[in-house]
Amino acid sequence: QEVAMGSRVLIIDDSKTARKEVVRVVHNHGILTFEAQNGREALEVLAEKSDISLVFCDVNMPEMNGIEFLEAVKLIFCIRFSWL
Repeated sequence: QEVAMGSRVLIIDDSKTARKEVVRVVHNHGILTFEAQNGREALEVLAEKSDISLVFCDVNMPEMNGIEFLEAVKLIFCIRFSWL
């Protein structure tokens, strides 16, 4: 399924530079973005914004890394996902 114009994307990375670059590319396609610096912040965003269509997630982050974030999403939101 394609992410359509007006969709909402969550970008998770502890590097502000990396987040800004992804935001720049995604905004060029008319997609709305939300940002988090680590997995814990990302869980807070997901709790508030239930209409997120796609997540870009770094693996190496402080507090809660990308793998821990995905495991928490699976447990908390009962989402089934496949590893790419």
